[in-house]
Amino acid sequence: MTSTNNRINYLDNLRVLCMLFIVFYHASGLGNPDILMKTGKFFLYFSLEVFFLISGYLAASTLRSRGSKDYFNIRIPAVLLPLITISILVNPFIHYFRHGFRENVRYGSYTFTEAIRSSISGKWDGYELHLWFLVLLLIYIILLPLLTPVLTRMASVMDRVRPSAIMFWLALLLAVYMVCASFVIDHLQAHRLAQPFARYMPYFLIGSLAFMSQNLRNALHRIDAPLVLLMLLGLALVFFYDGPGWGHAKKFGRSLISFSLVVFIMLAARKFLNGRNYVSDIFSRSIYTTYLLHTFFIFLLFYLLDIHTGQVTPYHVVFATILAVAISTAIHLFLIERYGFMAFLFNGKANQKAKPTNQP
Repeated sequence: MTSTNNRINYLDNLRVLCMLFIVFYHASGLGNPDILMKTGKFFLYFSLEVFFLISGYLAASTLRSRGSKDYFNIRIPAVLLPLITISILVNPFIHYFRHGFRENVRYGSYTFTEAIRSSISGKWDGYELHLWFLVLLLIYIILLPLLTPVLTRMASVMDRVRPSAIMFWLALLLAVYMVCASFVIDHLQAHRLAQPFARYMPYFLIGSLAFMSQNLRNALHRIDAPLVLLMLLGLALVFFYDGPGWGHAKKFGRSLISFSLVVFIMLAARKFLNGRNYVSDIFSRSIYTTYLLHTFFIFLLFYLLDIHTGQVTPYHVVFATILAVAISTAIHLFLIERYGFMAFLFNGKANQKAKPTNQP
């Protein structure tokens, strides 16, 4: 991952782009227009993998440059404090608005307790809502120092192997791992967060390895013939194979496609998003706040407009996306960056202005 003036601009810009995709996905998932929901799901398909990969890279960078003590002092509060703040101050209102929207009942005809109890009764729903990302990230951050000795040895091996071979075997191993992990979790009937934990941890570790291995950093920004062939194999398995074990085959294929997409996006980002201007700087600084608050503003809009499930149009989806991003950005610029206690509660740090992504 190359640098310009000690800043990796394309990683900052890529995180912003992925966050916009995630906000659109959350808004489109509430609407009726089929094409918008499919578009939102496609964006989500790679956005979270990219987020965790970049998070792993930054975590390894902090661990190497600051040491274990400062690493925990910086990274843990940055995740844990916003997680607690949003869980206490914001999530109850999201549950409240969400209950009226989903159950198609009159807003205000139920209590907060009833809304929360109904909201978390489903198999895939939990009180944390969109904050599951922070829950997993916190676990990965804690695990990274324990895994660093193994990752360091792996990085040393990777630096002696051709980049094309690295990506070929990494893609295959990742696909095999995804199938096995999914099989075990399904049969154990594990906690609902076990599936995303197993799915995204490899990308966090790959990001950490990319910081440690120059060869892997280079490989993540190139498309070689072996990786293209694996992607074509993945497409064939997902769209054409329906023989024995087709369920596992499709998971294997989806993993190959997902990994290939991430590599392609990293390459495209370095080529087309490696710049910096006033607008990109604003969005880069406010990206964390946008993640924390966008769901609240989407549901607040539908609450104020008295819109329920089945009534959301494409215009509502686009408007909700723009409004959620705009208000979250404004809150960050005019409140969180200006007042230390706000930065502490919502970003887990006293220095309000976000630092750029740095190159080791």
